[in-house]
Amino acid sequence: MALGCMGVAGSDVWWHFLTCLLSLQAIRAGLKALHGLGVWGVTVNVWWSQVEASPRQYDWAQYQAVFDAAREFGLRVKVCMQHLS
Repeated sequence: MALGCMGVAGSDVWWHFLTCLLSLQAIRAGLKALHGLGVWGVTVNVWWSQVEASPRQYDWAQYQAVFDAAREFGLRVKVCMQHLS
């Protein structure tokens, strides 16, 4: 994957990447490759301004697609909520 960093803490290996800058096709390819390398989890930054673009209107579709792809490859997902005011 072009954007991201791998973190290793003890036996924990996580891949962190900026989902908002990559196409779903690129994310899926990266998740597949990471699974093949033995990585078992990914961290996904969820930007609240993308989920709630309008007051009380929530759209999780782009993130749900990433979560589904991770599940397809047997990867755990750690969500990191991001908010800018």
